[in-house]
Amino acid sequence: MLLTLFGVVAFSTKGIIAKLAYTHGVEPITLMTLRMLIAVPLFWLLLLFVPSGFEVQWRRGDLGRVLVAGFLGYYVAQLLDLVALQTVSATLGRLILFTYPCFVVLLMALIDRRPPQPQRLLAMGVCYAGLGTALLGGGFDAFRATWSGASLMLISALLFAGYYITAGDLSRRLGVLRFSAFAMSAAGLGVVAHHVLLHPGAVILAQPVAVYGYAATLAVGVTVLPMILILEGMRRITTETSAVLNLAGPMFTFLLAWAVLGERLTAIQWFGFAVVIGAGWLLGRSGRRTREWIPADSGRTDSVTK
Repeated sequence: MLLTLFGVVAFSTKGIIAKLAYTHGVEPITLMTLRMLIAVPLFWLLLLFVPSGFEVQWRRGDLGRVLVAGFLGYYVAQLLDLVALQTVSATLGRLILFTYPCFVVLLMALIDRRPPQPQRLLAMGVCYAGLGTALLGGGFDAFRATWSGASLMLISALLFAGYYITAGDLSRRLGVLRFSAFAMSAAGLGVVAHHVLLHPGAVILAQPVAVYGYAATLAVGVTVLPMILILEGMRRITTETSAVLNLAGPMFTFLLAWAVLGERLTAIQWFGFAVVIGAGWLLGRSGRRTREWIPADSGRTDSVTK
């Protein structure tokens, strides 16, 4: 429980750290490039030094799926997230991303070619009603100032849902570290190419010292370390417990945004906040398979939980 909780809390700090980095004038794509330049080598180092315990059999099309998942999930989705954080508060940004189980349900319905169950449709409606309440609860002026960022955050949530579905099977068969190393490499190439097209290479070396510190924190403390903590924690707890612990993410983001950035929620926004978390949790539980999720790198053959 502690491992999972620490991992969830670490993931939740991304919006806060990005907001702090923006105060030093760094652009989202430059911040992403610095983050990738640190995180990708770390994943490969971990893959080299952590024994897999079994020989991986790559299937036809696996590599392409891994690269596409990484490109969309780690590059496009994360870029949209960081761009949106320039206009959306860290609290509301995390809340919007927390609606990704709704997109998981819709995408799985398309894949299975059958409509979602009525109770899931109801939960989705309640979830987005709560999100609308949270966004409009600060007043129409505030909403007009953030609607474009909120739209980008919703697209990011959709792409993350697609990444989540694709990564489920592949990470179990190939191993979490192996999957992450290849996926992050694909995303890293996209990020670096994007940066080269927009800026000269010298921009990377011309950032304030604080920006490098924030980028290193994003790479190690918000990308590599929490992934390991959450996977190791989920090996030891039930699906229901992990679902409850994931609720700590938006709550911790709000508390940290209140303490560090001075962000506030109105009473109406608090109500919408609670509705989204409740509906998202119910969708997350209903969409999970009753198997225990064990990283394939562990060498164990037990049944596993998504």
